[in-house]
Amino acid sequence: MSHPYLQGTELFARSIEHFLHSSDCHFVLVADYAYGIVRNYREPFNEWELLGIEALLFGDDDAERHLEILWALRNAAAAARKTGLCIAPRSLSHSATLSWLAARHGVSIDSLPQMLMQGAEPGVYSAFTDSPHGGAFFSRCLAVPTQEETWDFAGVVTSRTEPLYRGEGRLDKFGCADLESLSARLLQEGFSARQQGRFDGTLQSQLRHQGYVDQPTVSLTDSFEAAAYYATAKHSRSDGAVVFVVDPVRLSEQGPIFDAMATLSRNLPWMLGGSCQLLQRIMGALDYGCDDVRHSGEFLQRCHEECRKRVEAFGGGSLGPPMDWGALLGLERLSRLNDLGLGGRELSQIGDEFEAFWLVALGRMATMETLPADGGAADRADLSRAYFRAFADVEAELGDAWARNMISGYNHPGWDLSPLGYVAKSIRDHEYFSSGSIPGHCLVDAVRVDQQGRPIAGGLR
Repeated sequence: MSHPYLQGTELFARSIEHFLHSSDCHFVLVADYAYGIVRNYREPFNEWELLGIEALLFGDDDAERHLEILWALRNAAAAARKTGLCIAPRSLSHSATLSWLAARHGVSIDSLPQMLMQGAEPGVYSAFTDSPHGGAFFSRCLAVPTQEETWDFAGVVTSRTEPLYRGEGRLDKFGCADLESLSARLLQEGFSARQQGRFDGTLQSQLRHQGYVDQPTVSLTDSFEAAAYYATAKHSRSDGAVVFVVDPVRLSEQGPIFDAMATLSRNLPWMLGGSCQLLQRIMGALDYGCDDVRHSGEFLQRCHEECRKRVEAFGGGSLGPPMDWGALLGLERLSRLNDLGLGGRELSQIGDEFEAFWLVALGRMATMETLPADGGAADRADLSRAYFRAFADVEAELGDAWARNMISGYNHPGWDLSPLGYVAKSIRDHEYFSSGSIPGHCLVDAVRVDQQGRPIAGGLR
C-alpha cells in the first residue's frame, strides 16, 4: 500500500535525506502497520511549539486503530511540551480518519481552520505548504490540543458600597394606578426574582438571565441613566417611570452580588479598554430615533459573522484586506456614523477588537502582553476561553428563549444569539445580579423620572 498524497511527489523523495538527518524530524513506526514522519513546527504569534504530521501511512482502513496511533502521537507531543498535533489534509493516507476527527472538533475537512506556522525549509517537502520557505505561512490543518483546558466559570462578586439602581414603570404588572402607588408598593415588598432558589452567578447563569431564560435573580445597574432607560421603556412612557435606589451593603447581607462587567473583564480583558465607550457610541448612533434595537443588532450580527470569517480565512487584521465597512453597513448607515464622528479609524478599532474576540474563541490567541507606560517589562497573561465555552453550554436555551420572544422589538439575533451580543449587553447595561429576590428594606429611595429619564424635582419620598 502506498500513501495516495505522495505518489509521484519528487520533492518528497528528494527530502528523505533531509528527514533522516534533521533533528526537527522524527520517524514513526508501529509494528509493521504504520509508517510516518513528523516534524517540529512553531506558531510564531503565540510562540507555540507544534508537532506536524508530514506523512503517515496506515496498513488498512481500521479507523479505530488509526485513532489510537494518532492519540499516541498526541500524547508524545504533550510529553514534549508541544501545544498541538497538526494534521494537514494530505498528512494521512486515509482521509476518512481526518474527516471523522475534524467533525469531532466541530469542523469539516473542507473547512479546516488556518494555522499560522513556521518551520518549513526551502526545497524540503511539507504537508502544510506548497511553497516551503523559512518564514511564517498559513496552513489549513487540524490542530489537536495536547494540553487540557481548565475552566473557571465563577462570577466576580462585588464589594461595592455605592448605590445600585433598578428602573420600573409597568403599572399593569403590579396592579397600580399610578407611579406613587407603584413606588410605595415596591419600597415595601421589594423585587421578586423570576425564579425561586439561589443564583450561583456563573458565566452560564449570567448569560441565561441576559438571554431571558428565567433565573433566581434580579438585575441591577450602577448607571442611573441605564435604569431610567429601561424604566421608561426606552423613553416611550409619557408619564415617566421610577428609578429605585438599592443599598448594596444591605443587599449583600442576603447573599453575594455578582458584577457582570468585572466577570467580563476577567474573561475578556482585551475588550474592556477604550473600546467599551466606543461600542456604546456606535450602538447609540445606530438606534437613535428608533423604537427598537434592530439596527444595532444587525451591526453586531454582521460583525460577528464577518470577523469570524476573516479570522478563519487569514487570521484577521492586516494579514488580509481591510474590512469593507460600506458593504457591511450600507452607505447610508456609514454616512450617519461618519456625521457623528465615527469614521474609518473608530470602526477599524472596533473591527480589531471583534477579530481579537474570535482569535481567542477559535484558539488562535492564547496570551496577551501589556506594555507599561513607564517602559518596563511587558506583563504577559494567559487568555481563557471560558466565556465561549459557557456560551456554547447555554446556546440552545438562549435560542429557545429568543424564538419565544422574537416578536419583541428589543430582540435581534445580533444581540441574543451571538456571544458578541452578550458582551455588548454587559457593556451597555453595567449589570449586576442579586443572589435572589431583593427585600424592600434594601431599597432606600425612589426617584421619579420623566419620559426622557430625567429626575423630577421633589421625587416620590
